[in-house]
Amino acid sequence: AEAERKKDISLDDILKSYLAERPNLKESSRSFYRLMLDTYLGDWKDRPIREIDYQDVKERHLFLSKKIDPPPKVEKKKRTEKKKVRRNGPGVANSVMKTLRVLFNHAISEHPEIVAANPVDRLKTWNELKPRTGHLAESQIPAWYKAAEASKNKAPADALLLLLFTGLRSKSEAFGLKWEDVDMDARTMKFRDTKNGTDLELPMSNAVYSLMERRKELKENEYVFPSPVGQRSTDGKIISGPVKDVRDELAKINEAAGVKLTPHDLRRTFTTIANNLDISAYTIKALVNHSEKKSSDITEGYIQVSLDRKRRVLQMIEDEILRIVNNQTGKVIPITREVGQKEA
Repeated sequence: AEAERKKDISLDDILKSYLAERPNLKESSRSFYRLMLDTYLGDWKDRPIREIDYQDVKERHLFLSKKIDPPPKVEKKKRTEKKKVRRNGPGVANSVMKTLRVLFNHAISEHPEIVAANPVDRLKTWNELKPRTGHLAESQIPAWYKAAEASKNKAPADALLLLLFTGLRSKSEAFGLKWEDVDMDARTMKFRDTKNGTDLELPMSNAVYSLMERRKELKENEYVFPSPVGQRSTDGKIISGPVKDVRDELAKINEAAGVKLTPHDLRRTFTTIANNLDISAYTIKALVNHSEKKSSDITEGYIQVSLDRKRRVLQMIEDEILRIVNNQTGKVIPITREVGQKEA
């Protein structure tokens, strides 16, 4: 009877088992796995996993690889009102198959008597994806920066400016910053449980410190960048979480500046400027919190970048950004300049 029951274990059962055995898995990762299954493999959810073969996998990957845009009427709705519409495309197809591969590997580990091989491993039609390279060119920085500063919707605009000055990830780092992790006396910020599973502490450069002073004057709750859309508690009080979706505000800033930009493009802008200043690649990696786990560079694991070093480098990058914004010429202020020290 047990053997017969196992024969009917579905793809959805495998996902539930996989998530149950990983209590420390981030909620964002759980949501991603569920999204992949519900949206793109919904018709396979209740299907016994042993019945899904290579031909099924191949056909579904080819189908998902063909880009399909949502109906125009959906696009015209306000972002806060419309349902999330998923587009097929090469990147989506690869992501779905990677998720399916993880679930099959789990099934093989837990139930080798019913699943002996992973059909995704046979897939030869993976889409080659070009890495994204979007960033602000030096000539575009002044207009974009000034448009962001002029924004009246300060929470998302200030969050975007923080990305420019720090190279932080948006949703998993910068947007969820809490006041309890901001030390105005020590001029430091701490970002908890980041994408690579560690905490990141960064010092504040002068402009970031001024930005935090401005945010403190506008303080609403525990978050530095509170969401304008809040929920009400049982006693009627508004509970506001952190800002999550800045696309509408970013679109306005982009339009005013005449550019097309995503939040992650600001991260690439930051690292590009840092590289142009000949800052060590190891220091840049430490600033933007790139994981060392998969690195083949043994030296990287030996180099420790101190908080003081980060402070001086962040100030150097900020000085260069503001030099560009103000259309100044000449060399940047030396890296030895102390944070808080004004120009002569």
